[in-house]
Amino acid sequence: MRLTENHKQFIRFCAVGFLNTISDVVLYAFFHQLLNVSPLISSTVSVFLVMSFSFMLNSWIVFKKPIDIKTYLKFLLVTATGIIVIQGLVSQLLEPVVQGYALEYFGEGQFEIFIANSLTRITGTVFSLTWNFIFYKFVVFGMRRKVKSDGDS
Repeated sequence: MRLTENHKQFIRFCAVGFLNTISDVVLYAFFHQLLNVSPLISSTVSVFLVMSFSFMLNSWIVFKKPIDIKTYLKFLLVTATGIIVIQGLVSQLLEPVVQGYALEYFGEGQFEIFIANSLTRITGTVFSLTWNFIFYKFVVFGMRRKVKSDGDS
């Protein structure tokens, strides 16, 4: 199977997302554990830095677009919506179902509760990832499908 440009773009998007996640964990630990900054401030600073880094990587590597403030603001809005609305909504809707299913079949120990919570978060992340890719591609970075005109070969 030959990868199309859309497939390659999605793979780059996922790689950037993975790098962002690792960066967020490391930055949060740096501020909170090493510099003894409060969890709220550590998280806020880490998220802001990683979102800015993510914007640059998505602009340059994934969508190959120049950076400007208008695009950055759209990026922040789409990302915040994905985090707050999509992940939050999916988590709220699925948590009782996933936890009920997991606890019924696996038991009610701490590890089982951790697994049930993790499944809910992972599902929310998949929805958020899909939301972000579609909205980054078509709204934030304005990628449009090229339509052939009659004169094109």
